Amino acid sequence: MTRLVGATAVPACCCKGLAGVARKGVLRAAVPFHRLVCYRYAMDRNQRCRAIVLRTYPIGEIHKGVVLLTDTSGVIHAVAHGAASARGKLRSVAELFVEGEVALYHNPVKRSIKLQDLDGPAMHYGVRENLVKYYVASLWVELVAVSCGGGGEHDGEAYELLSNALAVLDGVEEARALELSVYVLWRYLGVLGLAPVLDLCGECGRALAREQRAYWPLGGGELRCEACRETAVGGAHSTYTFTPPTRAYLMRLEESVRCAQDVLRVRLQPEQSRRLHALLAAGVEQALETRLKTLESGASILYGRG
Repeated sequence: MTRLVGATAVPACCCKGLAGVARKGVLRAAVPFHRLVCYRYAMDRNQRCRAIVLRTYPIGEIHKGVVLLTDTSGVIHAVAHGAASARGKLRSVAELFVEGEVALYHNPVKRSIKLQDLDGPAMHYGVRENLVKYYVASLWVELVAVSCGGGGEHDGEAYELLSNALAVLDGVEEARALELSVYVLWRYLGVLGLAPVLDLCGECGRALAREQRAYWPLGGGELRCEACRETAVGGAHSTYTFTPPTRAYLMRLEESVRCAQDVLRVRLQPEQSRRLHALLAAGVEQALETRLKTLESGASILYGRG
């Protein structure tokens, strides 16, 4: 089977390999990783699926480009014709964070995808109209956009996580938005296979007692105990510290939280939320070897309110 990567048709078996090469920087100059949008070359011309709008950008004066996370094909770039015009039928739904059932038209000649409709939209006004929630959700969609491929094995999990989290964020009080984001970052690290095991030293294999500090190497990997901290690449100074309360909270998330709604039953104090969120966000950036623009522009909004 053949798939398209950007505007180039390649065998489907090569898509994962290309994504891996792009992560290492070989293809970044020509095809950034978040632009490796793979989809079935032999897909039906008309397709319906669930999707969340991750990003929009202008095309000419009246059209928009939309980046969608779908529940079946990962990240897809499409064109929403007339979405920027005053009378365009897609004007209200081709917006950031909107979720619904999309109708897509695939043009195999032009190698393009057209967004024809978005039905039953969840508009998430509660997210879009609150500055803190907006930046929290912006961080999530940016993270998905730079790390998800097209139709990868984990894209369905990413969709379910983001969909559930946006629905909860829409109605949650602003003061608890960062707590919810801690859960999303930790779960998403797990989706990507980057979350460390919390109760074992990845170097010596010994169990980590609950009262022990643990150390997470920069760039990801398994936790280290105090004795093995120096074995991390770059030495002891190239690690993030997981304090006992941090590990205890993350363990509780793993043991008792099955969806974003459950996070609201596990209370985390505001200062703890800020510290843990900053730690996980920095770990995500190091592991993905990228800088998240939302963190650069919105740090004071995310962490500056007590």
